[in-house]
Amino acid sequence: MSIGKSSVPHNVLELEDNDFFEFVKFFSGAKLASLIEFQDINTAQCLLACDDPFYILSLDSDDLLDLQKKTCVKLNSNGFVVLPGLTSKIRTNVNTTIDTSLSNQVMNNVTNLTQISIQESINSLSSTTDTYTTEDKLKQHLIHLINDWCTKTADSNDRSAFRLKEDVDYQIMINLLSDKVIIECQCGAKSVLGQKSNRYILSNFIRHLTHKKPCSMVQRKLVDIRENTSINVVTDNSHINEPVNEEINIISNSASSVSPQREKRTRNRTLESSLSKKKKST
Repeated sequence: MSIGKSSVPHNVLELEDNDFFEFVKFFSGAKLASLIEFQDINTAQCLLACDDPFYILSLDSDDLLDLQKKTCVKLNSNGFVVLPGLTSKIRTNVNTTIDTSLSNQVMNNVTNLTQISIQESINSLSSTTDTYTTEDKLKQHLIHLINDWCTKTADSNDRSAFRLKEDVDYQIMINLLSDKVIIECQCGAKSVLGQKSNRYILSNFIRHLTHKKPCSMVQRKLVDIRENTSINVVTDNSHINEPVNEEINIISNSASSVSPQREKRTRNRTLESSLSKKKKST
């Protein structure tokens, strides 16, 4: 494939830092390259993940003045408008180049697609060498890995009931053409999966689940586990086949109340003891 001046490098997806900036500069010009470099968008993957590379130019900051002068037109109102040519270049030159290269990479390597792994500080799960020719197979394998992680996490923390269900607790969104995988938690948080050495890295999703301040979905599950565990302990100790709410009432009443007859006998013994002491003293 060629755009404008020359053919696109076959390793465009592997370019980083200065090599990537030079690629953008060669195909799209120095102005766009300076915008990309200023934001530290140093790889093709990073550029694809950026929703709007031009958003930073709309911010009001003295640190951006030089960049705005290079890439924008200053209005009489002191505002800035991005040069139309830059938006066209990033849409037609850069994005088209990268998307096409990604598409070719998938089509040429359909029997050896990216391996998947979950990397977590305590438990790490490596993907198998199976190949995935459809999104469904890729998703099913990913679900299997997450289930394994839940099992190992539950065993190590004595939380046998901790489970995550796909399409209920989270959703997996896969786009093979753009080589992107996103996991959306039930709480609304989205984790974009990065790649390293041709392997998906799911640590962002695991980090979200194991954060010291868990999301609403994880908190709800932990509360349910604690409540169910408490109820099971009461049932095992009492051996009463009653509804849950009645079991709790029974335990509560037995612990807090005393029968009238027992209370009366206690008062009588106390009174007799007091009278006996008075007689001895006289």
